[in-house]
Amino acid sequence: SEPTLQRFYILHFILPFVLLIIVIIHIYYLHRSSSTNPLSGVDSYFVSRFYPVIIFSDLRMLTLLFIILGVQLTYGVIPLFQGDCDNSIASNPLQTPLHIVPEWYLLTFYA
Repeated sequence: SEPTLQRFYILHFILPFVLLIIVIIHIYYLHRSSSTNPLSGVDSYFVSRFYPVIIFSDLRMLTLLFIILGVQLTYGVIPLFQGDCDNSIASNPLQTPLHIVPEWYLLTFYA
């Protein structure tokens, strides 16, 4: 496959922030005022309070989200859709990139 630094940055930097924002929006809008029916009834008869069924559906959708993201990251679907761009650098874990030059006062931490 084609391991790239871009895939690493997507997984380890951007993805946690995206998931955090999705969780905050979900908790605020769904569980704050409860979930309603598809007809958007405002009467208390139509409202489903915070209940284990809602938690189960949340866990099911979260599992589906992680399966989709795992397939995309495992099989390299994301870089292939982006095409051959300039920032798709093949990574070599045994060699420090040339543009990273450690400062002299940090050399003790790198040793």
